[in-house]
Amino acid sequence: MLGIIDNKLLIGRDEYFPFSAEMHYFRVEKRYWSICFERIKKAGFRIISTYIPWNLHEERPGEFDFRGYSFPEKDLIVFLELSREFGFKIILKPGPWIRAEWQNGGLPKYLFLDESIVARDNHGELVSAKNGPGVADSYQPSYLNPKYLGHVKRYLGGLIDVIQNYIFPKGPVIIIQIDDELSFGGNLNPFSADYSNLTIAEYYHPFLEEKYKAAGKIPSGYGRRIKDFSTIEPPVSIEVKKPEELVRLFDWIDFKGHLLTKYVESVRERLESLGVGCFFSVKIPWTNDFGLPSNIDYLFAEKIVLGTQIPDADDYCRLGRNIRYVGSKTGFCWTPELFGGMPTTNAKTEHKKPVTVNARYHRYLIVSALAAGLKGMNHYMFVGRDHWHGSPLGSDGTVNENYDIIRRVNTALEQIGINSARSVARIGIAYHKPYLIQHHLGINSHFGYVYDLVSQTLNSLGLDFMHLKYDYSVTDIDSENCLEDKELYFIPSAEYMSAEGQTNIVKALKNGKNIVLFGLTPKYDEHFNSCRILSKAIGISANSDWAPCNITWDKTEMRAIRYGYITAKGSGKVLAKNGAKIVGLYKKVGRGSVYFFTFDISPKYDPARLNMLKSILREQKISSPVSTSDPNVDLIAQVNDRGVALYLINTDTTFTAPDSDFKKKIVASVDLAALGIKMAKVKMFDVLSDEILNFTSRELKEGVVFPVGYHEARIFFIRKK
Repeated sequence: MLGIIDNKLLIGRDEYFPFSAEMHYFRVEKRYWSICFERIKKAGFRIISTYIPWNLHEERPGEFDFRGYSFPEKDLIVFLELSREFGFKIILKPGPWIRAEWQNGGLPKYLFLDESIVARDNHGELVSAKNGPGVADSYQPSYLNPKYLGHVKRYLGGLIDVIQNYIFPKGPVIIIQIDDELSFGGNLNPFSADYSNLTIAEYYHPFLEEKYKAAGKIPSGYGRRIKDFSTIEPPVSIEVKKPEELVRLFDWIDFKGHLLTKYVESVRERLESLGVGCFFSVKIPWTNDFGLPSNIDYLFAEKIVLGTQIPDADDYCRLGRNIRYVGSKTGFCWTPELFGGMPTTNAKTEHKKPVTVNARYHRYLIVSALAAGLKGMNHYMFVGRDHWHGSPLGSDGTVNENYDIIRRVNTALEQIGINSARSVARIGIAYHKPYLIQHHLGINSHFGYVYDLVSQTLNSLGLDFMHLKYDYSVTDIDSENCLEDKELYFIPSAEYMSAEGQTNIVKALKNGKNIVLFGLTPKYDEHFNSCRILSKAIGISANSDWAPCNITWDKTEMRAIRYGYITAKGSGKVLAKNGAKIVGLYKKVGRGSVYFFTFDISPKYDPARLNMLKSILREQKISSPVSTSDPNVDLIAQVNDRGVALYLINTDTTFTAPDSDFKKKIVASVDLAALGIKMAKVKMFDVLSDEILNFTSRELKEGVVFPVGYHEARIFFIRKK
């Protein structure tokens, strides 16, 4: 049996925590494989991961070398056999494209002797794939080109033929990743790919026909005289003359997600036709808009494990936002790449001249990700290689300074049962896919305030909740039962919103949920047909009027960006005004209640708006069991049957230098009774060190002092018994 149960991998009768170490066999001298395996195992790993470069093993069509006949490090078979002898399970990543700072991203040169295979941009030019720092760009194939897929099928056939006895259930390979960073070769610009004639004729036009069924049902934004889907030209820029023409852009991004999914399905079908029965994984790119144009809803399927890349924690709130969103969409929050180090332009083998990433930052990244709900991670790169610095192990097995951090993390997370640790959040943030697409496109010409709704307000709320020490979930309003989990949701609202999204909000209100809406009331659906489901249900309407303004709330003056003003309020209670104009309202709806604001409610350190946010939480009787004296020092609690995990994270990078040992003192408080611990005296175990702190529950509730340094990140565990 192969499955995922309680955030653990079930392989046969054995359970595995989903922690793995990345090692590229083709970049490590064969004589060092065993020593690297020994130290990977000593660090607590039971799973390893590696890419397979297509162009290393098939330099000419049909001529494969997976046994190292021409070069020892090509010996994939010995690598797999040795992995099995060490007791490792394996994640294989055969591409076809692997990026990985490898020549051509692993694609053979012979592919591009035929330019018809190459994707085209909006100007009809050949598209280049971005293969990483220090490695030249190469051509990006058109994903569904039959000639390209023919080559892919031959390659996968040659690969599976020699490794089939190493794939579950016969062998240790439990996951095969399909391609890498689904992004048209790292081309995230909406109009960079793919405009090849075949893609448009064979996939874009049928996609629109499947969506709208008949020419007469095509939205007016496409024009009034369209009689056949084959005559529709794809958009090549964000320029639109009328608001309703935005639908063409929304459909284009949706189509790109559809195309990527079709490609994944094609590769998966080929592997399954060869008898592969293990899990498949897909890596979502690290972006501001949850991997767009990749579509998680399209990609999510049985036996598909989805995860987002996590390259850094430079933006703590974006890190938390992305992890929480992927977890809510998939139910299993895992990353196929949590960086242990960084890519570099240096092509030399790194172990000859060790360069390490500060272990403090590496710990900060891991702890921040776990605090946001990450349950599984592939440490990339755990073993060093060319074009990389900062790995815990050098490519000759040399132990670097961040090795011990990973070893401690692996040991501790199993001991505290991180797989079952759950958030105590009672509030949530909910996105809407069309708003994300407009933000992704950067459109300001029509409904320009939507960009601000996402970047200025919604994204910033994560920072605000951190300042207040309220954990939160991240979801969307686009799927059924999406607003059931939390007591209070914060949701953007524009003049357009899908009928499904409007209906889901109304349903949540009727079922007793409390919702904070900000923006304007919807007048249209996502196709810009008239749709006022939400406005009618809550009895509120608003007009657009973007401007900076003074707002009065509870006798307090504050400055904010106004998106518009409320024109009809029904029986609602006025909360905020801009002069004579109403910009804030509260109203009971169904068994729930709605707050409606037509201005940027995110405080961003503004005391007045911070107090407003606090008042909403107090009115809904929602409190946090943790707090700190410093808004930039986060404290997050997670609970399971064993006890309470506390994540203390200093996000402030302004108070001292990165290499300084100076620590500032903060006060942290924890209400253990609210977290299910009734003991008068407790022991706090610092799980990443050997320190044990003794406190009374009363002391913790009143507050205790912690010194925190630059990128300080600690995990404490308090056992229930």
